[in-house]
Amino acid sequence: MVGLAAADAIFKAVNRAYELQETRPWWMLWGISVLMVLGFALVIISLALVVFGPEVGTYVQSLTGLPEAFLALWNLVRWSLAFLAVTVVRALLYYVAPNAKVPFKWITPGGFAATVLILLSSVGLDLWVAKFGHYDQIYGQIGAIIVLMLWLYVTGLMALIGAEINAVLARIAEERKDTEIIQPQGSANQSSTQISNTGEQP
Repeated sequence: MVGLAAADAIFKAVNRAYELQETRPWWMLWGISVLMVLGFALVIISLALVVFGPEVGTYVQSLTGLPEAFLALWNLVRWSLAFLAVTVVRALLYYVAPNAKVPFKWITPGGFAATVLILLSSVGLDLWVAKFGHYDQIYGQIGAIIVLMLWLYVTGLMALIGAEINAVLARIAEERKDTEIIQPQGSANQSSTQISNTGEQP
């Protein structure tokens, strides 16, 4: 339920960035929210490789007796997997979150910025917790929950910054090209209905 509520909050924030009103039915929003929760779970797993990757690589190397080159290869693989997972989930988020017909793009300026910010903030938060936070000493076992909630908050904030960047660039492109790039859901149907109604009038 917490994950669904968080996804709903992100949808509202993205719609606000694009200056849109939510008109989709509840069952559609619920289905999209479930998919986004699964996507967030994938991001958490991939970022766990970034945070705990060195320990995992060292353990596997000591267990299998692989050469030192394995650690360099493992570092490349775990960062690549994390970047790919965050990019895929972020691209889907920016496509389905706004209540508009947004063109799907794997890489956008805001998406790239959000991906880099998410990775950097995750590493920075890990260093802060390990060196300065001492949440486990102050709060005990509940410290892990506090750190997780803080990480989710920072990750969501970085994703919203990327959405805001895309929204601003879309509005600038609309003004420059004098065309509507971001079309609200149902706008085409509403336009066709208005045309048909106009045609029926004597």
